[in-house]
Order: sequence, then C-alpha cells, then structure tokens
Amino acid sequence: MTRRRAWPLAACLSGGVLVLFVLAGVGGPIRLALAVWFLLTGAGMAIVPSLGIRAPRTELLAGALCSLVIDTLVATLLAALGALTTANALGALLTVCLAGAGAGALREPGRPSWRR
Repeated sequence: MTRRRAWPLAACLSGGVLVLFVLAGVGGPIRLALAVWFLLTGAGMAIVPSLGIRAPRTELLAGALCSLVIDTLVATLLAALGALTTANALGALLTVCLAGAGAGALREPGRPSWRR
C-alpha cells in the first residue's frame, strides 16, 4: 500500500475508532490521545495525499495544518448555527474525512488532481 492510500485510510479508521469510543462512553487518556490525533491528522491527511507532495515531512506538515484549518472552520460553522456539540463536530469532521478519502481514491492514480 502506498503512502498516498495509507494516510486517508489511517485518518478514516482513527475517526471511526473515535466514534466507537464516544458511543461506548470510553474516556480517559486513551480517548483524549485518539481525539488529538484525529484533530491533527484526520481531515487534512485524507485530502493532502491527493496533492502529490513527494516529501513525507512536508506532506505530514501540510496535512496537520490543513486539519487544523478544517477543524476551525467546522467549529466556527457549528457555533454560528448554534449546533456546536461533540457529536455534531465529530460527525462533520468524519464526513469531511470520508469525502476527502473517497475523492482521492476516485481520481486517476499517479496524477495530482489539481494538474488535470
């Protein structure tokens, strides 16, 4: 499995595990660590591999920054709508993560989507 496919899969799986932890009521340091991991990598690393960045460190940095921007936009939008809850935010971020991973999987392999 290539890095371009591994990151979106890892991001979506970590989001899915976090949803299971929330539904099961699991708390403590394990859920906190998983939540921080998902917030730093989830949405961004589902989208950034589609950009075709070759350097792994640069790709990880771009993914983390993209994730923080998406997290902020989702939280701002939910707060403006008066619907800022843990469940809503997690659902919205997981939706963005799945959409980004799906879009990256559908595009032509070996060619960044922005170079068409």
